[in-house]
Amino acid sequence: MTSLQKLYIALAATFTATFATGMLMTAGVMPTVIVCGSMTAGLIGWSMTSIHKPIDPRKILGIYLLTAAMLYLHITEEMFFDFGPRIAGIANSSWTQSEFIVEFVFVLPVFWILGALGLYFRHPLGSFMAWFIFVGMFLGEPTHLLVFPVAEGGRYHYFPGMWTALLPMVMGFWGLHVILKDWRERRGQA
Repeated sequence: MTSLQKLYIALAATFTATFATGMLMTAGVMPTVIVCGSMTAGLIGWSMTSIHKPIDPRKILGIYLLTAAMLYLHITEEMFFDFGPRIAGIANSSWTQSEFIVEFVFVLPVFWILGALGLYFRHPLGSFMAWFIFVGMFLGEPTHLLVFPVAEGGRYHYFPGMWTALLPMVMGFWGLHVILKDWRERRGQA
């Protein structure tokens, strides 16, 4: 691994830790573990695969942008049905709807857009953002269907984000499949 790749890993780890710290202070432990655990898993997957040679943007950029679009639709559902305070009730935190909106409607999308530019220009940090968003959708979105509806009140019922959670989840699976297939093909050619 080159010193530049080590720098990129340090930057991605710093981003993950910084976001985790801010989220922990507002959202509480459970949401932070879900989101930042996905970031960490993405960082590991990225550092073992596409940090070495970013994937061709023609193979992944469309999937990445569709995933971000599906995620934004999902976050819209969460926003309309008070996701932040409802999660706060489960996580015993004080996460307000305003804090949720700032973090997930305004701050994270800036990095998703930068990630798309990074993918387009084959920058390794764009690949990190792809890994983060794909792993996050694949691992984090099932909580909307399997954990949150039961954790709130002990009975299965509607929880904000349930209706649209499958959209980004499927896209995350597809994105991971494409990245790993590309990595295996390039590894076989080496």
